Amino acid sequence: DGTCDGAGACRKWNDQTSCGSDACVPHSSTSNRFYYRTPLCDGDGNCIEHNENCKKYNCNGSTGCTKPCGNDGDCIGSFDCDDGECD
Repeated sequence: DGTCDGAGACRKWNDQTSCGSDACVPHSSTSNRFYYRTPLCDGDGNCIEHNENCKKYNCNGSTGCTKPCGNDGDCIGSFDCDDGECD
């Protein structure tokens, strides 16, 4: 976290600390599908990208996969929102 560790070095950021911007990333092999990418520290000085597959759900860059869905716009393609599920 940039503070001293008491041994002459900088202390590392805690595990699960955000180390970048969250983003919706297009799925490489399936059109209209997304991953929600969240870069997080691993506690050992590395920034690891965690990916959640949104599957039939759209993706919002600030909140992630639109699951459960609230309306048809939260679902991709021809899927419809029915009781919070894209079917």
